[in-house]
Amino acid sequence: MVATEIRALLLRMRIHIADATAQTRPAHLDQTADTLLLACGRTERTLTDLATETGQTTDTALDGALDLQAHGLITLSADARLIGTTPAGDRLRHERITAITAVLAAPYDVPPALPPDPRSPLQEIDRALHAIDRLHTPTENPPETP
Repeated sequence: MVATEIRALLLRMRIHIADATAQTRPAHLDQTADTLLLACGRTERTLTDLATETGQTTDTALDGALDLQAHGLITLSADARLIGTTPAGDRLRHERITAITAVLAAPYDVPPALPPDPRSPLQEIDRALHAIDRLHTPTENPPETP
């Protein structure tokens, strides 16, 4: 039941992501997005775990994570960004990359489609998504700036 709820939530999120970015992404990015969105809220995901869960190599998983960041959909931790590329823009070998911390970067307007269930892990995800959406919704009377 929980897996079905998570897939439904990810599908709704992907629709809103596509609307927000007005871009299409390659399939490997959608696959990486599923895993990274599930990982949000956890402290970190190792590249090995990410690759295993998405059926990719660690290099492809890193590429997917960096591409999602480039699309503005997630924010990688500063350590992951520094480890992921060199100052010249060259990709470092995956053996030197230990973990990725992903944070949702785009606002989502995900309507509640599930009955409230305090035991469901999706309740926390929905609350977080609505909080993010409220942060990005302009107020009627914005405060004056000096």
